[in-house]
Amino acid sequence: MGSIFVTDSADEIDKKIKKAVTDTDGEVRYDWEKKPGITNLLEIYSSFSNDTPQAVAERYTRYGDLKKDLAALIIESLEPIHKRYDELLADPVELRAVVARGAVKASAVAGEVYRRAAQAIGLI
Repeated sequence: MGSIFVTDSADEIDKKIKKAVTDTDGEVRYDWEKKPGITNLLEIYSSFSNDTPQAVAERYTRYGDLKKDLAALIIESLEPIHKRYDELLADPVELRAVVARGAVKASAVAGEVYRRAAQAIGLI
C-alpha cells in the first residue's frame, strides 16, 4: 500500500491515498519531524502541482479533503500515461515496435558507456 505505481488504476490510487498514514491530531501542516505522514502527502501533492508543500498545507484544514484532492490530482496527472499504456497493450504489434525502437536507442547509449568503462579498466 505504500507505493503508487504509474500503472495503478484510478481506484487503486484512490484507495492507497485514502489509507495513507497521517497522525491523530488532524492539523495539516508541513513538518517532517512531527508530522511525517501528512508532510509526505504534501510533498507528493507539491510534486504534481508545482506548488510548495507549505502552500498546499495552507489550503487544507482536514486530512480527508487533502487526500481526496491529492488522489484526484494524481489520477488526472497519470491519465495520459494510462491511456498510452492501454493503447499499447491493445496493439501487440505496435508494442513490439516501440520496444524494438527503445532497444536500439538503449543499445547505442549502453554500448558507448560500456566501451568507456572497459577502456578505463584496461579491458580494451
